[in-house]
Amino acid sequence: MIYTGSGGSQMKFHPLDRITGTDIVHGIVDQTGSFESSTFKTTDFLPMLHPHPQCGAVSYVLMLDGGGHVPLARLADREVYRRAMMGHYIVVPDTRHEEFLQHMIDFVWAHEDEIERAGDVLRTLRKAAEEIYPTSGPSLPHRDRMRKVERYIKNIYLHNYMDEHSFDAGALRKWACMQVLPDGRMIPDCSYRTIHRASDPRFQAPGGGQGRGNDGLRHKLVRLGRAAT
Repeated sequence: MIYTGSGGSQMKFHPLDRITGTDIVHGIVDQTGSFESSTFKTTDFLPMLHPHPQCGAVSYVLMLDGGGHVPLARLADREVYRRAMMGHYIVVPDTRHEEFLQHMIDFVWAHEDEIERAGDVLRTLRKAAEEIYPTSGPSLPHRDRMRKVERYIKNIYLHNYMDEHSFDAGALRKWACMQVLPDGRMIPDCSYRTIHRASDPRFQAPGGGQGRGNDGLRHKLVRLGRAAT
């Protein structure tokens, strides 16, 4: 939970009375505990290295043919899983992930007695491999592969945005997601939202002064659109 944007910092609240990313993970674990086919563990969530490991976490899950799902973190060596997910918010059907899919098939086959619903998992993984990376006929266009991936793989993605009370300059120094200003400066996303957006000319209110959130930008875009016509 963040308090940012237009008027966010003016809301009446206690800075420590908030839901954090860790709270959400534990909430998911607690709330799915009574559903045998949908249980999550805290170890199913992996810190995202991009933009910063303290700012995001994700759990990718395999949707089984027979219903239900199993988190991918349980179907692979932990380090191999981490490398396969590095640098992506979604699963992209490329050579790296084709190799990871084969790794999961080998891993589940070798640990069949230790993995829940291993038979269903293997059947689903092999079917996914055949559909996404066919060994006969023409190769599939990227868009078609993406559609098949989206049917087999889902994710729960958590992102911790900063506000005035959770501002972390140490994390921002390693930030990789930037807002590019008209003058060419690049500012980390959370720093831009919390500190710099008020001075961005694209968000100035008509007639001078500070705009409010998207209102100033929307007004400018309308004016530009009318000038173009």
